[in-house]
Amino acid sequence: MAKRNSSEIPAVGYIRMSTGRQENSPARQRAEIEHLAEREGYRVIKWYEDHGLTGTESANRPEFQRLLQDAERGRFQAILLHEQSRFSREDIFDVMLHWRLLRSAGVDIVTCQRGRLRFDDLGGIITAIIDQHGAREESMKLAQRVSSAQRLRAKQGKRIGGVVFAYDREICDESGAVVRRVHFRDRFRKPQTWTSRMVPSSARRSRRIGRCRRLRSRLRCRHPAASRPSRWRASFPMSPTKLCWLRSNRSKTYWARSPDKRMLTTSSKSPATA
Repeated sequence: MAKRNSSEIPAVGYIRMSTGRQENSPARQRAEIEHLAEREGYRVIKWYEDHGLTGTESANRPEFQRLLQDAERGRFQAILLHEQSRFSREDIFDVMLHWRLLRSAGVDIVTCQRGRLRFDDLGGIITAIIDQHGAREESMKLAQRVSSAQRLRAKQGKRIGGVVFAYDREICDESGAVVRRVHFRDRFRKPQTWTSRMVPSSARRSRRIGRCRRLRSRLRCRHPAASRPSRWRASFPMSPTKLCWLRSNRSKTYWARSPDKRMLTTSSKSPATA
């Protein structure tokens, strides 16, 4: 076991990635920070990591807030970063509040690209401000590009956002042939030249939803009190009788269909517990 040098400066490493698609970013940042610490004589005593969080809102980054609190308590003397934008992409006047807090606590900010940010001379301050302005502008341009791409996808009738519940993806190759069907709970990254389309996850589920809607229509005709329920919940027990029941949260009344499907009955108890 290697013996630690007592002259090493106690420091912490801070890692941030903006989206969940940057799977390799934390490991890469950690490796660069460890190399920086070994080269410059720092000893990393703790790591702070914010995954999938934007750098434009420091209040919503819990690990970043803990880092600032520990800095005020004097638990370390330096913060090691892969680059300045990992610390923050906020407006210059907002990030200056963090810089002032760290300077008062005697904590340095050290990056792999620029080294230690020097706030004790005019040149260092100007350099830090220019880099921060560039990080902010890059974030704003990226947001504009993403917004423009989403508008284009919406005009083309394509899906925007994450997973759509109960809808699978059919993956098609360059010729348009379906090569794979991906369940909505599974992940699959298709090649850029391939396309995908949304399909219902289960025909059985669709048939059940259709039966529920038809039963609800019949209830509205036969029971005026249930014509406008605030919210419906449907259950389809797997039994030989194929019993279906609905409950209105407003009236707390249950409507059940008899096994012979010829009549509707009402009850104050659920058919599952009756």
